[in-house]
Amino acid sequence: MLSCEEGIDKNQKSAYDLLKEEELLTSIVTFSAAFDNMIGGGIPIGKITEICGAPGTGKTQFGIQIAVSAQIPTLFGGIGGEALFVDTEGNFITERALEIAEAASKHIQDIAMEESELSNAAFGFTKHCIMNGIHVARCHNYNDLMALSYILSDIILGHPKVKVVIVDSIAFHFRHEFEDMGLRTRLLHTLVQSFMKVAYEYKIAVVFMNQMTTKLTESFSELAPALGQSWAHACTNRIILRSVNGKKYAQLVKSSSCQEATVAFEITEDGIRDSQ
Repeated sequence: MLSCEEGIDKNQKSAYDLLKEEELLTSIVTFSAAFDNMIGGGIPIGKITEICGAPGTGKTQFGIQIAVSAQIPTLFGGIGGEALFVDTEGNFITERALEIAEAASKHIQDIAMEESELSNAAFGFTKHCIMNGIHVARCHNYNDLMALSYILSDIILGHPKVKVVIVDSIAFHFRHEFEDMGLRTRLLHTLVQSFMKVAYEYKIAVVFMNQMTTKLTESFSELAPALGQSWAHACTNRIILRSVNGKKYAQLVKSSSCQEATVAFEITEDGIRDSQ
């Protein structure tokens, strides 16, 4: 008869082991305290977060903000990492990234001025260093995106400081280049499994930006995240961005650890901030 110790794969972990690992993981702040509190402290490490929204609601702004915020030094409550920004739509604007980087750098420098022991940690957090820590990969079609997913582990090994991968957006090529929906579903499943594996093994955050589409029923139509129901189960957190009467809102509609909620936010010259 096998003992418990002999019968368990050495690579398996107990629920207690997983709990302790989760407790050690931090999150990436967005500079909107209301948004971060809504999802449990910020964009979670080791999990997949989906941010959905119609054009103009702020998806790319959130993506750039997260890429910058991932580099905040650990002594200031950050994770001191870098970011991989996967641009499928050509929306990554370097001038906008520089604005957000400059604001984040100034924020950290101001804190360091008040606490002299933090000055050394803030010294290297300049706008140019932040820009150097955002690695941008342009994917012109779904084949490019699939190819990137296959070598994602190698990319992370080559850039071990990367702590977040942002895909803006996941839906763009898959919405317009497919007639075979079965093939699309299989490819999306393969792609998300690659990202899940990397998120778990290397303890990084994965953020998918997703578009909205019109969902028709017998009696009405409504906007819903693109890519269908099968895709909806792929992500740990799902957040929908909306613009209503000139104000912007983020609604948490799916989470493994937080209740559904809605908060207001603003897109300012400095980046994502709480609504005033």
